[in-house]
Amino acid sequence: MLRPPSLGFSLIELMTTITILAILTAVVGPAIGSWMINTRTRSAAEAVLTGLQKTRMEAIRRNQTVTFWLVSSTDPTQFDSSCAASSASGSWVISSSDPSGKCSSNPDTKLAEFYDWHSAGKSSKDILIAAMDNAANAASSVKFDSLGQVVSSGNAIRTIDFTTNSDGTRRLRLLISSIGSARLCDRDAGATDPRAC
Repeated sequence: MLRPPSLGFSLIELMTTITILAILTAVVGPAIGSWMINTRTRSAAEAVLTGLQKTRMEAIRRNQTVTFWLVSSTDPTQFDSSCAASSASGSWVISSSDPSGKCSSNPDTKLAEFYDWHSAGKSSKDILIAAMDNAANAASSVKFDSLGQVVSSGNAIRTIDFTTNSDGTRRLRLLISSIGSARLCDRDAGATDPRAC
């Protein structure tokens, strides 16, 4: 008499599957962690790049000088009245005047001279940001004139570095030229790589 086929898994099959999953997790786990950090770094850099491009277009559209400000706040997920110019923040404001102390958590109460704003959020809390002028001094703003060019000033942002404390992660740099164009590059890319700085 024939035995009916068994339903389910044998102990050997189950142990083999668990072993394979454990090996895959050990091999792929660190790579996924680095990938996630690199993605967050790239997102933070692209958000700042978008702000710079919007500022330049706003200056051309309004035919007046408009300023891009990096600002900090007590809570990175929203603006509050504690905002101040910062060379180490991913939050930004596009404004015709210094936004220090004028930010609010309610977008409806923003001052008329605030043309746009972006809060970095919790996802960028481990991203190290350093904005610098041409002399590598800390800088927190850059002005664009009605032609979209950078207004010459000693302390205008010219580079912004995006890094983390984790080993093996990407180091990105945002470069702002005197004619107002901004581009994102990879500081670790080889000289022949088009992503290189």
